[in-house]
Amino acid sequence: MAKQIRFIRLELQNFAGIRELKEQYGDITRLSGKNGEGKTTFGEAPAWIFFGTDIWGNRFNPAPTTYEFNRVYAELNLTVDGVEMTIAREINEKGTNHFYINDVPTKAKEFEAAVADLFEKETFLSLYNPGYFFTQHWTKQREQILKYSTPPA
Repeated sequence: MAKQIRFIRLELQNFAGIRELKEQYGDITRLSGKNGEGKTTFGEAPAWIFFGTDIWGNRFNPAPTTYEFNRVYAELNLTVDGVEMTIAREINEKGTNHFYINDVPTKAKEFEAAVADLFEKETFLSLYNPGYFFTQHWTKQREQILKYSTPPA
């Protein structure tokens, strides 16, 4: 059965040029701003938190390139079937990844399993960035659609 997942709050520190951001999600979260103000970065943060990728599924390193920093940190507060949880990923000054579930340090494999329990990577990226769906091979697209479709009578 599909889970109901709702994003509540996003927190970023030194994430791809955003020094600090704390933003609440609403039923509809509107983003506006000039070029280079972080709209795409805000959108890419959940994909990086969950999978370490950008919204296209490519490996992504959000470390700032224009200033010194001691860590990259991104945290997403969400509800899963009404139960609140926090998922976070960090890169420290040594370049080491750290993972957190509900503020508890978690090993990478446990973190990946917890995320996989929420949703499959391809499903998340296809829903979160519809353009991603069309980058997949047609057999993957078909497989993905058939998982959520009722077979003909």
